[in-house]
Parts: sequence; structure tokens; C-alpha cells
Amino acid sequence: MIDFTMHEKSWIEGWIQGQLTTPVRIVLSSISAPSVDDEQLAQAIGLPGSFVSAVKDAYSSGVTDPEEVVEQIDINSDDFASWREASVRRGVEVYIQSVCEKRFGELPDWVLDKLRNARDEELQKWLYGSNKYLYLEEIFLGFELGQQILQVPPNHWEEHSFNKGMRRTLRVQLHEKFGDLPLWVDEAVYRLEYDQLLQLSRDIFHADSIERLLSETR
Repeated sequence: MIDFTMHEKSWIEGWIQGQLTTPVRIVLSSISAPSVDDEQLAQAIGLPGSFVSAVKDAYSSGVTDPEEVVEQIDINSDDFASWREASVRRGVEVYIQSVCEKRFGELPDWVLDKLRNARDEELQKWLYGSNKYLYLEEIFLGFELGQQILQVPPNHWEEHSFNKGMRRTLRVQLHEKFGDLPLWVDEAVYRLEYDQLLQLSRDIFHADSIERLLSETR
């Protein structure tokens, strides 16, 4: 069960109502030129037979505008339960997609695939995160993994611990590549800050000498 804010609920309810306009038009057009019975028509539009009956009843009472017909149909009745459940879920997907497209532009295929195949708990998480996080990857992959992929610099209150971890990892890499390390290497690495550590972690793959690799830090 997905929880909504009042705004989200209103948006999704409006979207669901909008999905009924086309089926209403189809039923109305069938009245003047009947070619199938009500049961076949209901199957064709993917809605219960009571929907077809409700549209025809509205037409009989003089209501012919599709949007006005929709307003007269009680989609919260038991007959609509399975359709409504599927429509609410699809409405949540469309809402999240709409919010994210407004913030980030056209969404990549991997995001659309995630939306189509998400569990309810994932939709709930993305519903909450769609307006909270700065980056698309943080919303759909999680804050930590998103920042890792994007190489987002640490906040100033995290920088000390973050750099400490980078220095230790870099030392392991240097030792694996160059063997035992002299003290000056550790001292040089200790003085490096985030941007320098990041660049060094890239340069190490192409370095043939630890002296040249660290020449600008000594």
C-alpha cells in the first residue's frame, strides 16, 4: 500500500479520471452504431460491464460530454476494484516520471525500466525522493550509490573521514603497484586533499614511476 501526500493523491486521482475519457468515447460511439454487445465491449476497453452500463445510463439521461460522463461514474465501487488498483499503481509511475522529467529532462531507459518493474516499496521510496534529492541517480539507485557513481565531492563535515578513506585506499594501490613505500610517499599522500586524491587515483593506472606520479606533491 503506497502512502500519498494530498497533492500526490489529487494528481493521481485526476490522472485516473483522465484515463476513462477515451473508453467513454468508445462506448458512446457504439450506441449510435452498435456492432458488439456490452460484454464484448467491456472486454475490448478493459473495464467492467458496469462501466459500459453507466455510460449508457448517462447518455440516456442526456449527458453526452465524455468528461461529464466520467464524473458520474463511481470508480470506487467494488466492480472497479482490480482496475482501480492497477490504475493507481500506473498513476504513481506516471507521477514520478512527470516530476523527474520536469527536474531532469528526458529520462534514460534504465529509469523507465525501473519504474515499470518496481515493487510498491520502491515506488514509495522514489515518490518521496523525487523532490528531495539533487540527482536522478540518488533517487533511483539510493543516495550513497548515486553519489559514488557521480563522484560527488563530500560535504565539508564529511570531508575529513572521506579523505582518510581515500588516502588509505590509495596507499594500498601504490603498494600493489610499486612495492614497499618510503616514508616520503606516505607524507606526500597525507597532505593531499579531495581533488588531488581523486586525480592521483586516476593517474596511478598510467604511472611508471612513483617519483613522477608524486612529483608535484613533494
